[in-house]
Amino acid sequence: VDGGTRRYEYHVGFGGVTINKKVALMKDVIVDLGLLVGGGTATLELRQTDGDYSWIDDFNNNPNYYSLKYRKPFMVYHPSAGVLVRVLPWMGIHGSVGYLGSYAFNDDWKDDYFDYTVKGDSPKVLDGLSYSLGVWFRH
Repeated sequence: VDGGTRRYEYHVGFGGVTINKKVALMKDVIVDLGLLVGGGTATLELRQTDGDYSWIDDFNNNPNYYSLKYRKPFMVYHPSAGVLVRVLPWMGIHGSVGYLGSYAFNDDWKDDYFDYTVKGDSPKVLDGLSYSLGVWFRH
């Protein structure tokens, strides 16, 4: 775009159900194993404009305007392991590590505006290690 701007937005949202198993190794040490399984959606939006908006512009013939929005559903999984150590009788420190991964049944992304499919090899939506550190009360 000559003298304009281009904007990319990438949004990911997911949710699911987590099952945890906690085992007390000692009075003040509790380990846990967990697994989240669920689903989500990733959205990629691309916009371009030269900043001069008008109702009379011919958007079909002006390459300085466009907006595209693609959506991809996926499944998500998050196995994790953690440990809770009681520091005081009413307070403990909990730390955990997990792996957040995603699985899509195909590489297709769906266009929101015109309902067509974008095919081809696309990157995975989510993948990576997760870390958590927190304070627990009354456990």
